[in-house]
Amino acid sequence: MNNPPLPLARRRAKDYYGRRMEIFPGIHWLKGVIGGNSWLVMETGYAFIIDTGSTGNAHHILRRAQTLGVADKLKYIVLTHADIDHAGSAAELKKLTGASIALHAAEVPFMAEKANLPGGLRWLSGVFPKMSRCARIEPDLLLNEGDVIGVYEVVHVPGHTPGSICLYEPRKLIFTGDALRTHARDRLLPPSKPTAVNLRQATDSMKKIAGLDFYALFGGHGPPVIGNAGAKLRDMISRLPREAF
Repeated sequence: MNNPPLPLARRRAKDYYGRRMEIFPGIHWLKGVIGGNSWLVMETGYAFIIDTGSTGNAHHILRRAQTLGVADKLKYIVLTHADIDHAGSAAELKKLTGASIALHAAEVPFMAEKANLPGGLRWLSGVFPKMSRCARIEPDLLLNEGDVIGVYEVVHVPGHTPGSICLYEPRKLIFTGDALRTHARDRLLPPSKPTAVNLRQATDSMKKIAGLDFYALFGGHGPPVIGNAGAKLRDMISRLPREAF
């Protein structure tokens, strides 16, 4: 793969606490969103949101879209999965913008099955009954492997939840939701064991992502990894202990 010369994108990604929003051409990191990362993606003639953070973020996201001049052009709210910290503001944002909520088909039955919670999260929801792992949303568009949103392919990566997805632009970039974690200094981490519904699937999904070709990776939490992100993921996997697989 010939990596694109994007020093500007590198500088923007490092400006974590600064005012700049666009960290990659056409991709805006919506800072100030509470919960998981939220992204605004520009397409020709429209824009869409990837994840909305937890509840209470809808007006903040709308203001950001207004600043960019695309508030009336938001077409989709694409959710990498239905966890409350990623989808908590989706329903309200839909009311404000009229955008359609898109979610993988396998996530719909999971939203109604609290028995699928991993042990730690099941205990937490018992202690705090008002907390729910899944947001309360009604998707307008059910996604499956190979579907397309703009220039992005839907990649099904079950494990963290049954309907977790990535959005992938071949040979360029990928949005991974919670299928992978990122840390400072371009550090990549495997999926979180305590929050995975099926750790075996989550590990297989991580390897599936590693088999794709991409230069930049945008995770569900933590800063982006811009520059040889695919190679960095494969290197991280190679360093994992054998028992991880």
